[in-house]
Amino acid sequence: MHGDPLLAADALDAYRGLLFPRATLITPNLDEVRLLAGIDVHDRAGQYDAAKVMHGYGPKYVLVKGGHLREDTDECVDLLFDGHAFTELPGPRFSTGNTHGGGDNMASAVAAGLARGMSVPDAVAFAKRYIVAAVRHSYPLGAGHGPVSPLWAVRPWWEDPTG
Repeated sequence: MHGDPLLAADALDAYRGLLFPRATLITPNLDEVRLLAGIDVHDRAGQYDAAKVMHGYGPKYVLVKGGHLREDTDECVDLLFDGHAFTELPGPRFSTGNTHGGGDNMASAVAAGLARGMSVPDAVAFAKRYIVAAVRHSYPLGAGHGPVSPLWAVRPWWEDPTG
């Protein structure tokens, strides 16, 4: 089921104390922020507060994803924080329930950008553009929450990849 924790509560301290201080970037969604930081984010100000708290666990960068923020009806704003500066990464909000795997795909796109030599902010911006297209091209599959389309750009050469 979407939103279910994948980690036992007693392991959260290990994430905060052992893993996050070694991380270049962590990418929590709002449900994960609630579990890890104890902050229930309802608005943009809460998203900023959550980024500060999550950064306090030691990663170099925090990307608080805003896909579950109900305040935003027309857009989906992700927030990157490096401990000094915030960068808002807005994108359109699509009326679809087919967003399963969006966070994993976005993190993979960031990793691909970093592997290509991009800076963290550039890799995150690249990943944001990628995931917007993946959600735009999402599809229903089976029952319930469908997946994003990670292969949205794989099309015959004669088709417009932006359509």
